[in-house]
Amino acid sequence: TEDVILLTFVHGWHHSAKPEDNNISKFRQLLEQVSATESQDSISQGRKARAILGVFIGWRGDSISVEYLNTITFWDRKNTAHEVGRQGVTQALLKLEELVNVRNVIDDSNPASTSRLVVIGHSFGGAVVFSSLQKVLTDRFIDSRKNKNYQDIAGGFGDLVLLMNPAFEALRFAPLFHLSQESCRGYLTDQLPKLAVLTSETDYATGIAFPLGR
Repeated sequence: TEDVILLTFVHGWHHSAKPEDNNISKFRQLLEQVSATESQDSISQGRKARAILGVFIGWRGDSISVEYLNTITFWDRKNTAHEVGRQGVTQALLKLEELVNVRNVIDDSNPASTSRLVVIGHSFGGAVVFSSLQKVLTDRFIDSRKNKNYQDIAGGFGDLVLLMNPAFEALRFAPLFHLSQESCRGYLTDQLPKLAVLTSETDYATGIAFPLGR
């Protein structure tokens, strides 16, 4: 019944949803930071602070738990990441999007929802997220193509999909990129980014391990 900021994170290679995994502790720290920022912003803007919710989506990032030996699982885990994305994760993310948006119709007397949904995928987790949302994003980008009677901003998924050091080939991303850049109408002035792909030049996995695996 209240607005929220929902952050969803999908981990990458050599990680899992085990309580002792450092990705979980780092994700909790991120939620604390976002909560502190939202608290400050709500005071300065004179509004009620939104609750910060976190969803950590775990999958089997390692099929072998022996350190160093688990480096040979590259192709197995890469294929699994794409398979996991195409199967259960799509449904899970669409359900989360629905839950974030549903407050719009709970009470017509309330102002429009200011809830936000951000999905983050790291490394092979980026492959999971992209595989799960590629068709969804493609369908929504097509709705924004030229010569269509479409007056709103271009649709994405949630409010932002963020891929951090995603470990998958650029060829998988190319069709969506060209569709969003060349086949769409001109974007409205209030259009915010819907998909961000960020890669560090010093990232070991995508800079060294992924090319070697390829």
